[in-house]
Amino acid sequence: MRPRPELIIGGGGGHRQQIDALDDEQSALLAKHAILLHSIEADGHPLSRRTDEVRDLVPLSRAGVIFELGNALASRDLKRALALVRRLLDQGESAIGLLLVAVLPTVRSLLLAKDLMERHGLSRPSVPYTFISALNRLPAGATEHLPRKKDGSVNAYALGIAAQHAHRFKTEQLVAGLEACLEANLQLVSTQLDHELILTELIVKILGSNNAAAA
Repeated sequence: MRPRPELIIGGGGGHRQQIDALDDEQSALLAKHAILLHSIEADGHPLSRRTDEVRDLVPLSRAGVIFELGNALASRDLKRALALVRRLLDQGESAIGLLLVAVLPTVRSLLLAKDLMERHGLSRPSVPYTFISALNRLPAGATEHLPRKKDGSVNAYALGIAAQHAHRFKTEQLVAGLEACLEANLQLVSTQLDHELILTELIVKILGSNNAAAA
């Protein structure tokens, strides 16, 4: 039996406070994102327009750009992901911070969502809410390994977003992506290599040469 992917944590070191602060910002942004998507759905806008509409409506604050980087990674949009990395680095974000608060959590969520879908026969959701409902119907033992927010609850909406995009990746690619994140982390803290180069190479490894978004 394939082993369950575990939450990769720890090692935040001096960036732990930054990660916790951004977690609060991103939780608020996820809530705003959810409300906007619900509003767009209610107004009858086509599915293909939702992401662009939300991107236009939500101001891209610091946390917002990081959130968009996660979306670009999940969508396998290599060009946008690399552009956002450059933008964030130019704004003074640290490479290790981007790795720990955007890249690694996105890959981890994709792997966790894909594993849940394969283990429990969950369908790819059209919107995150349906995946949240599916998670709530699972026995407690099926979700006990999932990462928790500071209040102890599962970040189900983030997993719902990941479940929408998990079909774009094979499980082996996501496992390799986590390993590449750990390697990049080691390079960032223990070598003098250019940080933008390390992140660029990492993102290319994760998304691969075939980075066209699947339907």
